[in-house]
Amino acid sequence: RRDHARSEGLRVAQLHLGAVLDAGASRAGSGDTGGVATLLSRLGPSLAAQPRVAEVTTIGRSAPDDQRRPGRARDGHRFESVDLAAGEGGSFTSAWPSLVAAQRGIRAALLAGGLPDVLHLRMADPGSLAGALVAKELGIATVFTMAPDPHVHVQARERSGDLDRTDFARADAREALWLRMDLVEHLATQAREVVLFPRAHLRRDLEELAGLDIAAGPPRYTIVAEGIDAGLIDTANHTLASDARPAVLQDLEAAIGRLPASRHGLPIAISVGRMHEVKGMARLVAAFAADEGLAARANLVIVGGELGAPSPAEAAELRRIEEVLQGAPQLRERIVLLGRRSNDDVALL
Repeated sequence: RRDHARSEGLRVAQLHLGAVLDAGASRAGSGDTGGVATLLSRLGPSLAAQPRVAEVTTIGRSAPDDQRRPGRARDGHRFESVDLAAGEGGSFTSAWPSLVAAQRGIRAALLAGGLPDVLHLRMADPGSLAGALVAKELGIATVFTMAPDPHVHVQARERSGDLDRTDFARADAREALWLRMDLVEHLATQAREVVLFPRAHLRRDLEELAGLDIAAGPPRYTIVAEGIDAGLIDTANHTLASDARPAVLQDLEAAIGRLPASRHGLPIAISVGRMHEVKGMARLVAAFAADEGLAARANLVIVGGELGAPSPAEAAELRRIEEVLQGAPQLRERIVLLGRRSNDDVALL
């Protein structure tokens, strides 16, 4: 493996089973495709273009309608699919019944194009655990991008008084807090290299929260700042500078136009994300309702969710938004739900 890596370049695989990965333009704010899925779809070809990389394989869950053909490759970047049962794999809880099927699919995907030198795992979820188990079986090194989110979440709730020793067991039964934290630590321990995000007091926090001393032993921790695809913004600016009027802006203008005339021309606050409780769209609407001054000065536009045929999670969040609107009916004239849009459209917005 080492000789191969030196002579031809690294073969890298990246995995995310929490969403369907789109080989084309990924959707933003859909019930299926989230931020990591969008990231990997765009990162694959960029990474494959690097001189030290021979090939990148992106592994994701199969699309229900099979629009994306497994094994499709372009410019050193290929997609491989993992078939999971309908309704499984889209969340931390729903993914556990598919653990064995995920291992089987990941194994086939890794073997399909020749074993990679490294498998990059990004999420502390059952899909990443399945990937780590297969990688260990096949002798593939893993890199784990670690965000101690469950640890920080628990710490914040303890400090606020929302969680303590007396009710931790009940919260754990609902949210699998202990399992989530243990999975983060397990994947970090098993990985050959660990990628960390910059944060204040990083070394102290990891030692206190996860029991990891990033200064001990051989250096295997790398801090990499998150970024954005500036090229996407450049493309949007170029489009806006032309005479073309993109359809998404026409849709936005039409939606604003349906509001009362007094709302026309006001500043717009836009929130983009999955229509899911964890993204807090309903809480955002409630906060908008609570600040009468802000609501009077600006319109709120929410981008995300399949409004016509919502998934169960989307439908639940839409119900929560509707409950807020029933308590503050004036908001109906101040809020626009624009539904899911492509990432190119989001950049234009």
